Amino acid sequence: MEVLIFSHESDMDGLFSAAIGLLRYPQARTVFLGYGKESFETMGHFANTFSASSPSSEKRIIIICDLGLNEDQSLIDLCKDFFSKAKNAGCDIF
Repeated sequence: MEVLIFSHESDMDGLFSAAIGLLRYPQARTVFLGYGKESFETMGHFANTFSASSPSSEKRIIIICDLGLNEDQSLIDLCKDFFSKAKNAGCDIF
């Protein structure tokens, strides 16, 4: 199983959330991000690369923990776009 975890980098609940994810999925690749458009663009890049990686029979999971969207419609649209692509590529997203 391939797993990608995104979490917030600047506070304890973000670090602990990622740690809990790594306890369950120790093989996971983990990306710590801040807030802001650049961080969400980085998340999109990682999600697109992960979901477009060479097809395998392994299940692929993307986990987002402790990253919230504000009411910035451009960020919401950005996330909808790259998570829709990942979902269509067969990834489960939590």
